[in-house]
Amino acid sequence: MLKATKESQDRDHKRYQSELSNINDQLDRERLEFSRERDSMVKRYEQALQSKDQAHRDSADQLKTMQKYLASNIGNGRTLEMEARRNSNN
Repeated sequence: MLKATKESQDRDHKRYQSELSNINDQLDRERLEFSRERDSMVKRYEQALQSKDQAHRDSADQLKTMQKYLASNIGNGRTLEMEARRNSNN
């Protein structure tokens, strides 16, 4: 009877160890998946920030180009506009 109890105890112990091992493996897989998802989210966020920064730089460059263009052509534009009005009144 003692031997049967010991064998039953050993079987239960092995079964519990196996279940614990399976649960640990599943937890490791879930941790890995979570880490991958977190890394992916961080990467997408960083890319979005870079894209936003690039768009801001592009807009600033366009404004600088427009300012240069207007500064170099403002006199001609006003003169032509004024002459066009005079011509249309005549």
